[in-house]
Amino acid sequence: MTSRDRAKHHWCSAFLIWLTLLTLATHLPQGEVSDHPVVESPDKLMHMICFGMLAFLFMCSGWIKNKWLAWAIVSTWAWVDEATQSAMNIGRPFSTQDLLSSETGIACAMIWMGSLHTTATTKILESIELILARVQHWFVLGAIAILSTIVPCVALWFVISITLGKQFNGLVMFIGIVVATVSVLYCLVKIGSFESEIVQLRKNMAPTLWGTIVIAPMVGFSVSHTFYDPWVAVLACLVVGCRIAWNRAICLQIESQNE
Repeated sequence: MTSRDRAKHHWCSAFLIWLTLLTLATHLPQGEVSDHPVVESPDKLMHMICFGMLAFLFMCSGWIKNKWLAWAIVSTWAWVDEATQSAMNIGRPFSTQDLLSSETGIACAMIWMGSLHTTATTKILESIELILARVQHWFVLGAIAILSTIVPCVALWFVISITLGKQFNGLVMFIGIVVATVSVLYCLVKIGSFESEIVQLRKNMAPTLWGTIVIAPMVGFSVSHTFYDPWVAVLACLVVGCRIAWNRAICLQIESQNE
């Protein structure tokens, strides 16, 4: 079995585990929601992250090669998941806002499909496959993702709650997710030792990324008075901006190689 086959097997296993845990979590009975909870849940952002991760794992499993078909399958599952919650007597009514957040997360994951399948990223893809072919690396990266999400979230929650007397859990969760993503990517680069392959890509991405950082809060503010969760909008804008920046960097890299 090649490293690519082993990595694919691990992606499939991770998808099935995540699907099982997510389905169980969304179908647990829910009691009456308190008007003054100890911790206010950033529910919509959680939906985006959880179903975005589901779509990402399904995409990387390689079961479905066609992007649009894979997208349709996961999107349909999100609707089924939400619909079955309301059909069962578990205190979870159908929520259009939850579903919209879930579909946003799925879209954000699926736009990255094929992002490493270019001539400019062949070495990066091969390095990542070698890393993910080993089970211990999955546990290491998983532990890093969990810790780098929980630690800043808990620290920020206490600081903000004590200093301001309010909870800004959407902001806290947003920062935790960004920190975790950067931490996992950093560790991937270090473990795979492909720093030299991403130096120029990172430089080429910078202008678009800075523009995205400026635009994303504006998008969040513009939807803050609508039914759409502003932090979902900000994170979605950031993900799309990163994808655009990545495409631009790849195109510039290929042009430089052809010169």
